[in-house]
Amino acid sequence: MREKQGPLFKLYLQDEIYKTVTSLYATRENALKAKERFADNLANIAHQLKTPLTAALLSLQLMEKTAPNTYTYWSKENIRQRQQSDSGS
Repeated sequence: MREKQGPLFKLYLQDEIYKTVTSLYATRENALKAKERFADNLANIAHQLKTPLTAALLSLQLMEKTAPNTYTYWSKENIRQRQQSDSGS
């Protein structure tokens, strides 16, 4: 057991500790970069979803103001009634 307490063993332990700490720093940096990429991608997806939804909602508002009968024509109840009358029920 004396050889495990010698100067070579201490150098070996220092080297292993240095490698471990260096590896942990690299892992942390990679995790932070991945987190940043994830946030960027999530923001991009949210933007891609919001843009057409906003356009659709604005179009719907415009339709309600300019042609309220058209909006009523496409309501759920009217669509169901038309489906039932088309199917002969």
